[in-house]
Amino acid sequence: MSTFVLMLENNFQEAFRIRKALNLEGFELVHCTAAEEAQTLLRQFRFRLALVDLAAEAGGGGLDFVRHARESQPNLGIMVMSTSNTVADRIIGYQVGADDYLPKPFDAHELGIRARRLAQRVHPSTAHAEGTIFQFCGFTLDKRRRMLFWRDQGPVPLTGREFELLLCLVESENRVVARDTLAGLVCGRPWQAHDRSVDVMVSSLRRKLRAVNPKEILIRSIRGAGYCFGARVETLL
Repeated sequence: MSTFVLMLENNFQEAFRIRKALNLEGFELVHCTAAEEAQTLLRQFRFRLALVDLAAEAGGGGLDFVRHARESQPNLGIMVMSTSNTVADRIIGYQVGADDYLPKPFDAHELGIRARRLAQRVHPSTAHAEGTIFQFCGFTLDKRRRMLFWRDQGPVPLTGREFELLLCLVESENRVVARDTLAGLVCGRPWQAHDRSVDVMVSSLRRKLRAVNPKEILIRSIRGAGYCFGARVETLL
């Protein structure tokens, strides 16, 4: 079943980039350029997510739409985008009802991952259809239980961030995930030059995977780009 997203964005070039990225993740977008138009569409159609540029209209039109959308549809997943990334602006976005805050410019792949996870979080009934159990090279990754298993020998101990890192790479099978994307999704902060936190986490995860399956190289480094999960993944549920 398609996941329909309402997008409030008045920059047509940016809207095209967003549409292209989210279409690859299975989302169907309805684009509008004005908050009033977006409110009308929200009343007429059922959406799972709303993607809102806070600068879509002068005078706080984006924020007004987020506030209206949250009041009218409590179960709607709302992600806001903004060129401003100060703590104060993020707090305002969350206070008026946003579920996620994505600073511009952003990586299109990160947008797709965050939108998919937000859809699963606010609509857990759709998670089953979108995949919750993955198998690769003797491992079983259970998304709902947040556990990794090795054959019939029980769970592989992972920290919460290591699990999120592995899940992100598995769901992005054979696609490069940039360090800044991983930093935002797993660590909850923008990646900075000389920040080694993602690399340290990847090294720790690799050691744990190799400890139980030394024959496979599952996480590959892509020089100057990020990391890629190279094994074939089978989605069971």
